[in-house]
Amino acid sequence: MNNIDGFKIELLTHKDLHKYSHRLCQIFLDAFTTGDYEHNINKLTPDHALSVMHSILGNDDGFGYAAFDCGKIASPHYPIGFVFGMSAVYDPLISQTEIAQEYDLRKCLYLAELAVDLGHKGRRIGQELVRAATILAGHSKVPLIVRTNEHSDPLHKFYERCGFLKLKYTACQIESVEKRYFLWNGLQLDSF
Repeated sequence: MNNIDGFKIELLTHKDLHKYSHRLCQIFLDAFTTGDYEHNINKLTPDHALSVMHSILGNDDGFGYAAFDCGKIASPHYPIGFVFGMSAVYDPLISQTEIAQEYDLRKCLYLAELAVDLGHKGRRIGQELVRAATILAGHSKVPLIVRTNEHSDPLHKFYERCGFLKLKYTACQIESVEKRYFLWNGLQLDSF
């Protein structure tokens, strides 16, 4: 994809995961083992992070994009963020909601993982990674679903700015952490 503000978004393959595994795992662990994330309980490891990314890409409907710095701040082709997704049938919590009655989950994509290196926040990297996923969903003519922590207003605002609509559905995860669902249905493609 095009060079945007000193970074570019590229489709990821299993070969890329191998090539950039250390860096992608570092971003994953930094994003999902700090702050109030319930993942802290699970003591995530680099092996677990890599396994999650490989399992998503190994899925028939799985996809991944990475943001690479173009040398403006870091070394050229240095991963600074990623997004991974797959068919919504693989969201382990969606069965707790009525979404499956309203949508054919086999024809919906699910944004499973999104993370940006903490040192590169504020460069619109997250928005551009989400845009890559929405473009893929738009070309495939399928809705895109994402879930966030129910009480994370910054994440809610982020996805709303990216053209997602907040759904009325929530589900509970480990230790009763409530999750909120959002939907991008292709009508907001130019809303970024």
